[in-house]
Amino acid sequence: MNAKLRNDIMFFRQSEDETLYEAWERFKELIRKCPMDGFQHWTQMEMLYNGLNAHTRMVVDTSANGTLLDKSYKEAYEILERIANNDYRYPTTRVEAGRRVAGAMELDVITSLTAQASSLTIMIKSLKRLATMQEMKEADIYENIKSCKLSLVFNHTNI
Repeated sequence: MNAKLRNDIMFFRQSEDETLYEAWERFKELIRKCPMDGFQHWTQMEMLYNGLNAHTRMVVDTSANGTLLDKSYKEAYEILERIANNDYRYPTTRVEAGRRVAGAMELDVITSLTAQASSLTIMIKSLKRLATMQEMKEADIYENIKSCKLSLVFNHTNI
């Protein structure tokens, strides 16, 4: 049973007709049932986030004023609690009068574009991190070269 629970958590997916509140409560229940000997809090948050549908992820990221995964675990948890509770108290299952319901093809295109935009955002952030790390390495190398030159100059004048 633990293996099934761990898989359910690791490969968590929000159902098509499931609200954020329902998905969040279901995920928390899985966490409560499974002894979490291998998942850290932040890993749990990533598994939940990656399992949300594109629309829900967009709502969550908007509420986080950026990507939810850029927040600390505590901040991310509080954001999800707030949105899910609001979703529970004020559900939006009604279609406004006179408003056309989007067809499956339209939703697929929107979902696909949203997912692509989210993926691009994550890739850009990763590239920025790599560039920053590269700049730091280059700065360290430059400092080492300067130190070596100074050492050579001092050693040469002492001979």
